[in-house]
Formats: sequence, C-alpha cells, structure tokens
Amino acid sequence: MSAAASAASAEHEFFVQEDLSGGWNNVDAPTQLAANESPDLINKTLDERGGAVDRLGLESLATISGVGQHLFYWQTETLLIYQVGDNVYKTTDWSSSTLIKSFTTSDAADFADFLGKLVIVHPVDGVWTYTTAGGLVHLAGGTNRMDQVKGNTVAAWQNALFVGGDPRADYRTYVWRSAVADPHSWDTSATGNWIAVRTKDDAPITNLGVAEGQDVQGRPGLVVCKDESSYRINDPATLDYTVLHQKAGASGRMAMVNLHGYTCFLNKHGIWRTDGVNEPELVSKKIQRLFREEQIAFDQLAKCSAGVKDDRIVFSIPRKTDSTPSPTVNNFTIEYHPLDGWLVPHNFGIAAYATFGADSSKLHGLSPSAAKAYEVFSGGTDDGAAIATRFQTKWYEPKPGQKCRFRRARGRGRGSFDVYSLRDFNETLGTADASLALAVSGEAEGESDVWSLGVGRFFALEVRNSSSAAATLPKLLGDGVGAESGASAFYGFVLDF
Repeated sequence: MSAAASAASAEHEFFVQEDLSGGWNNVDAPTQLAANESPDLINKTLDERGGAVDRLGLESLATISGVGQHLFYWQTETLLIYQVGDNVYKTTDWSSSTLIKSFTTSDAADFADFLGKLVIVHPVDGVWTYTTAGGLVHLAGGTNRMDQVKGNTVAAWQNALFVGGDPRADYRTYVWRSAVADPHSWDTSATGNWIAVRTKDDAPITNLGVAEGQDVQGRPGLVVCKDESSYRINDPATLDYTVLHQKAGASGRMAMVNLHGYTCFLNKHGIWRTDGVNEPELVSKKIQRLFREEQIAFDQLAKCSAGVKDDRIVFSIPRKTDSTPSPTVNNFTIEYHPLDGWLVPHNFGIAAYATFGADSSKLHGLSPSAAKAYEVFSGGTDDGAAIATRFQTKWYEPKPGQKCRFRRARGRGRGSFDVYSLRDFNETLGTADASLALAVSGEAEGESDVWSLGVGRFFALEVRNSSSAAATLPKLLGDGVGAESGASAFYGFVLDF
C-alpha cells in the first residue's frame, strides 16, 4: 500500500453506538449525557438489549356507564371491580357489568381482597364486604362499627385490614385497624386499634401499601404515605411506626405500587423507591425538570395512577402543555424500570390501572375522560388513532475538538422509520435524510445506510415513526408464540466519518 493510500485510510474512522438503554434525561447538558441516554423521546419503550421500540397502544375493551375513577382486580373471584361516580361494578371480561353497590356520594372508594371477601372502604359510607354468594355486609354499632371507619385507602397486612384517608378533620392522620382475621370488626373505642401519624404534620394519609422488605429484627412493615412524607408501621399489634422520609410521599390513593422487591410511589418531588425498610430513594433525578409547577398540575396530582406491566411500572399524571395549560385529568405517562433505572415518557393518560389476573402481561386501564376501558400496551393504535413516536440520540463528538465529514450512518433496527441527521446542536428538522426500510415483514432485524451527512463537530440521529400497526416478533424456538411488539425498533448505528 502506498504512503498516500495509508494516509487516506488512517483518516477514515468509525463511531459505533448500539446501546440506547439509558432512557430519558432532561436535566443534564447535551454534552454531559451518557452515551446511551436521550434528551428527547416520546412513545418509545426500551427492550431487554436497550433498543428504542415503538410502544404498543390502548386497545378498547368496552364502553362503560361513565368515566371511571378506580379499577381493582379481585383475585378470589377473578373479577375486575371498578367505580363510576357513586356506583361500584364487577365484570369478568368487560362484555357485561353488574352493579355491586351505590354509595351516597361519588367520593373515591378503595378495595382489598381479604379472606375471600372483597373489602370496600368509602370516605363517607365506611367499610363494606362483598361476596357473590353472600352479597354485601355492613355491620354498624357495637364492636363492628363498620360505619365509623372511613377512608379511601385500604391494605391487608399481617392478617388484618388497615384503612387510611379519613376525610374528617379529627381523623385525617389516623390509620384504623380491624380485628385479626375479621373484616367486620372495627372496635374504634379501643385505642390499640388505631394510631394517629403526626410526626411531621397534620396532613392526611394518602396511601397504604405492604412493604416488600424486613428490618433487622425480621419484621415486615406497612408503608404509610402522606403527600410529602412516608412512614413504616413495624408492628401490627402495637402500631408503632418509624419515619422513612420527610419529603418522599404518595400524592394520592393510587400513586403507589410494588414490584421486584420495591415499593414505588410518586409525588410532586418525583418518583421514589424503597424496600420498605430503608429511606426512599429519588429515582427520577434524570427527569427532574418535569417535576415543576410549570410542567405538572400539582393541584390535580392526587389523581395520579400507578400500574405494573411485566417488569415495568407506569405512572400517569396531569401534564401541562401548550394545548392544555390547565389539565384536570391524567394525560401523560412515565414508564419506569425499577431494576435497570430508565424512564421514558408517553403521551397518554390513564385514570386507574389493574394488572389482570395472574397474567402480568395484561394491564387494564380506565380512560380519564371517556366512558371506556382499555388494555394498555396492546395493539398498534390508541383507540384507533395512529401512534407517533420519536427518539433522538445524545450529541456525540466523534473526534474531540475537531470537525469531521460525516460520510455515512448505518442504522440498525426493524420496521420502517424516518431518520434525520443533526449537526452542531441545530435541532431543526428538514426532509428526512432517509426512510429506513429495514425489514419488510417488520419482524427480522436489518440495517440501511444514510449517506453524505455534512460536516460538523457534534452529531446526533433522530428517528421518527407514525404507525397504526403492531409487529409480531419471531416465534420462540420456531414453533412457539411470537410476542407482540411495536411497529418499529431502533437498535443503534455505525457512523463512518
């Protein structure tokens, strides 16, 4: 090889990025992002190897009697329980619904599964139990006092029931406890059957949840949240408790879920994670610019809802936008992986979630503004509307301090999407540099080239897609069932410069 040829070859270099698993980062400066993070994305989820995949949609399951406000899966009788206004219904498959109970007000109730019974607690009408065979039970007076215990959050823990969220001024900090193994006995006259959580303030209890971990004495715990503080009840008999955090809390009765040994909840300060023993950790630091009053309707954040889909958690919240500066319902969703730590945003909201049955791949939800029930992350559309997605890589500097001629970007993925090359922090998009048709079937992976991308120091790629379809991945072992996935996926690129 001649000297001239060797020099030319030495100037020809490659930059490879095949890990996009860092998720959304709206806090750090463009040059400070990790190589696998994105400063701007919407409606993309991340797969096991860190590819950016179009999210699945909202598949309409049924039209219900009104806009729903709570949804619960009752495992004992394999029924979905939901509330519309002052009515509570049950359904097996959304094909038909049966009225269980009409309350005196439309205040939000909560539900628990305890000793084979559906336990219902209402802020005004108190505690009720229900079975299909025996109907409703509500015992007032004496030592039963189901009419005296009021609230909007209930948890079954250590063979007893615990209720919080009493709206009455004198009891707003109370956690009520039932008799052991008896959901019909609430002797509120005995001081050992309730405790007032007043360490920090007189703010009301917003949420109760069973802690995932045990303390050094081997004791399980019950997590008690207010809007801006959290506690751990250590002993179901004495109700003694410790403070977990004086800022971490749950904004509402549906803002807490458990997954992978963690209890996760959301308030106006962000998303928190705890094992129920140690101090909650703020896990939303990379997206903290979202948790500001100009971004979220804090006065509506009590409507936040949380759900579990496979190994991820979703939180729906009321986000302010140019078109909706004062939202009154959840219109935005954050997907969070509690083990890998990434977070990604989606432009839909859900009023209430429930994981259906033992199948963790089925997540149901109620529309926050229409009388509809959905399967969440199913199908290729949002109730018939196409889903628009985008994903921008971070800004890379392939040759620090030097300008480069970007000859070619070889994109890797599946499906079809538009690819834009960006240079030197100019984020204005013109005509797509190319439309990558990586695999006609939408199943197999492929790659395609985008040529002559210009000159600059900094480089980024943005991919966009709008689709009404979903893809079916290859069958497992050739004869199994192929999983449903988003229409397209972007797995990274090789830059020739």
